[in-house]
Amino acid sequence: MSQSSIKNSLQKYRPALLSLLLLLLISLAAIPTACTTEHSGKIIPAPPSPVRNVTRLGPLSRPQTEVQTMQQTTVQAGIPSSKYSSKSSTAKLVKSAAARTINSRPSQLFPRPQVIAANVRFWENVYGKYSTNERIIHDNAHLNRIYAVATMLEAGLPGAAKINAARERALKQKYRDMLKKLSTTPPTTPEEKRIAALFKGRSRYRDMAIAAENVRSQSGMRERFRAGVIRSGAWLARFRAIFRRYNLPEELAYLPHVESSFYSGARSKVGATGMWQFTKSTGKQYLIINSVVDERLDPITSAEAAAKYFALSYQKVKNWPMTITSYNYGIAGAVRAMEKYRSYPAIFRYHRTAAFQFASRNFYPEFLAACRVAGIVEKGVKMERPRYIVTMQLQGYAALAQLAAYFRVSKEVLMLYNPALKKPALTGSKRIPKGYHLHLPATTEMKQRIAGFPQKLYYSSQIKVQKKRKKKKRSSRKKRKR
Repeated sequence: MSQSSIKNSLQKYRPALLSLLLLLLISLAAIPTACTTEHSGKIIPAPPSPVRNVTRLGPLSRPQTEVQTMQQTTVQAGIPSSKYSSKSSTAKLVKSAAARTINSRPSQLFPRPQVIAANVRFWENVYGKYSTNERIIHDNAHLNRIYAVATMLEAGLPGAAKINAARERALKQKYRDMLKKLSTTPPTTPEEKRIAALFKGRSRYRDMAIAAENVRSQSGMRERFRAGVIRSGAWLARFRAIFRRYNLPEELAYLPHVESSFYSGARSKVGATGMWQFTKSTGKQYLIINSVVDERLDPITSAEAAAKYFALSYQKVKNWPMTITSYNYGIAGAVRAMEKYRSYPAIFRYHRTAAFQFASRNFYPEFLAACRVAGIVEKGVKMERPRYIVTMQLQGYAALAQLAAYFRVSKEVLMLYNPALKKPALTGSKRIPKGYHLHLPATTEMKQRIAGFPQKLYYSSQIKVQKKRKKKKRSSRKKRKR
């Protein structure tokens, strides 16, 4: 074929070839990058995963060295590209879920800026990888600096608590001493070299001196978190409906995974109570809390209170990461921090006060991690069946025995559906107060009985218990005079 005929052919088919090339370029642009991460709503290439050497210690055994690769993340489902340890069915689920899309993945309202990526990964591992009898020895300011993972004695063994506590203290002291030494002298042993390699740059010696004061221990929560996911089946649908009613994100229904593992009887060292962990002072703003009723123990009523809290917090803070943080830190503190720093990443990086410490700083990363890991675990466990409950608000004081008789249920059923009722209400020495949200099984008959509830079962006041006056004993001196 001559050159002129080839030229003519190219000229003839040039438009078709250009169209084909354009279509090819468009299709290539539509393919997502294999490894990306979210940053303030934009997609940016994820940094290469650093390799960390982590010492794993068996129960009362010599330390062994293993290499742990820190996971990268994908935008589609927030799943680590590397694999989790396959120690249990939960860990296997996390390992095999890389291709799944998690329905509970936080929406764009809850971004994952790069500044918190290491913290989110840390809590993902706490919830999904590390067992409850494992302790992670780490830097409390830089959670990607993990010095060791130690396996403790099983909790049920005689004397295990005392032995484990002593060993945990010894491990923390070991790495404090090591970091202090490394801040002034070069490493000599393999373990010292591994720890020194966690610190880079010109300021690494100063950083090691600071890190010596920041050694912390964290228990794994894999089994506890799994049990919480199973319990959550009874409540998630109801919680989501509550948050929808308040025009709030449904992801907030997952917060009890962080607070209480969906255990309604949870109590913290500082007095926070119930599935939603309200303190007494905050709880009284939304709930009935007295000697007869503690509505913090009621999952549904306290979820309503949480919805009211978040609605108020977001109205003032106007930023969802800090609104979540305010649940631990307080609304006033969150507002002040936003006024000063203007963005959540800046607050996370620079904000330090007496109240804004480890728990508050990590609350939002924990929430993101809990949402993702819960979504994975839900795929492989049989969750509790949803509880179908109908609620009526009492218009006056009422006696438990009379309510049980009218609704044709036992006292035990009322106690099961109303965990907020305290001993005086259960024994009948006090009436259930006006305004209390009474929960009952959601049957057609129950709904009819609620509609026809007789006013005569209401009382206008509480039972008053008369205090017995103690008789003053006459002194023997007065008796003698008489």
